[in-house]
Amino acid sequence: MYKIRGKNHSFFLNVLKILRIDFCTFLLFLSVLISCKKEQSAIPVVSGGITNPQNGFICNFGDTISVAGNLSSDYPIQSAFISLCDENFNTIVSGKMIGENLGTNYQFTTQFILENPDASSGNYRLKISIRSEDQTFNLDNTIQIQVNSVPRTTLKTFCVTGNNSNFTLYELSGISPVIINSYNSTFLNLHVESRYKKIFLCSKEKVIGMHAETFAEQFQLSPVSLNSDSFITSELYSHNLIVGKNDGNIIQYNPAGQRQSETGENLYFRTLLTTTSPGYLYASILKNNDRKISVFFFPGGGARQELLVDFEIVNFHPISANEILVVGNRNGHMLICKYFLNTNAIQVLTDVPTTFCNSTLSYNGIILLLTNSGLIKYEYPANSLQTRNAGIFSGANYDEVNDILYCFSGSNIKQLNGTSYTDLGDISLPDSVMGIGVLYSK
Repeated sequence: MYKIRGKNHSFFLNVLKILRIDFCTFLLFLSVLISCKKEQSAIPVVSGGITNPQNGFICNFGDTISVAGNLSSDYPIQSAFISLCDENFNTIVSGKMIGENLGTNYQFTTQFILENPDASSGNYRLKISIRSEDQTFNLDNTIQIQVNSVPRTTLKTFCVTGNNSNFTLYELSGISPVIINSYNSTFLNLHVESRYKKIFLCSKEKVIGMHAETFAEQFQLSPVSLNSDSFITSELYSHNLIVGKNDGNIIQYNPAGQRQSETGENLYFRTLLTTTSPGYLYASILKNNDRKISVFFFPGGGARQELLVDFEIVNFHPISANEILVVGNRNGHMLICKYFLNTNAIQVLTDVPTTFCNSTLSYNGIILLLTNSGLIKYEYPANSLQTRNAGIFSGANYDEVNDILYCFSGSNIKQLNGTSYTDLGDISLPDSVMGIGVLYSK
């Protein structure tokens, strides 16, 4: 047996240390190399396209067209979308999802609504986008079609009259209203949706969905659940109906009456009104006798934040992605405030004494305040107020095609020009007017 001593022993240990360091460095380099290789995404090879319609197809904006095609990728297709773009590939009609988790080969037929009332006639392209390996690819095989713009027209105007226990739906035909039907329930709101030709009659006891041209009832929604027996708010947003129940739940229904999303029950607060904007739902709530602004993510329904306020909120009016005007009343004063989403703070813009706001209406960038001192036009960002009519109204709606403003109070509807506010005459009803809605051709 040999023993290493002295200098030879030190030399041998130094060699071992060097080898150990080099080997560790090599292992570290190898692991980094493997890790980088794993993180690098593959580049799928995608193909396919639209087989129907074909190049030269002619249709109108507002039409629902049938689109068929096939998709292929050497990696699984996570999702696929169809959209309409112009010749410069700017999006004209946002993408509709064809499907998710489609495998590597997929044939499809889908219905696509060419919805853009502001687009003009011209040549456009149907485009397919595929998402695979967390990357988005636009297929080269686009279809050129001609899409014509059809002028929007007013088809019908409706109103609801009644009291706290029953109401009647009318069609306003000239100055002679025509009864459609009567209902024994507590009226909340009338909403008319033009894309799918729907009337939503919202009451505390139920929501009735009917066809806006044939008046055939298509579905009923009930508020009854474990902790709820009443609807208390409603609004129409992007073709969908948003309703609040007395259990704190706010639910989104599509035009067919199918539930899409909800915020979930919360027995600690009561929803007083809602206003939805892209990405967020704003609600005025009463929580333990405190008035608050509550913000939810939309359409997911998750709560984002709350803010305590010391006034009654009449309505919200979004002015940007992160700012919203809030109109309310406090101790005989009308307040116009600006709520900041990012900082969850509110700023009073205008405090109008001896004035009470009944309701508000916005159209074409105009905000109208229906107050006890008349119809007031509010201009933002100038933050100015101008009385446009001395009438005291409880509610209003606007026909954007004919530029007619319908303002109602008691059993009378005052018609005003929506731009000049010139008096266009009155319509008298046999009972108190509670709501007005307008049906358009698209």
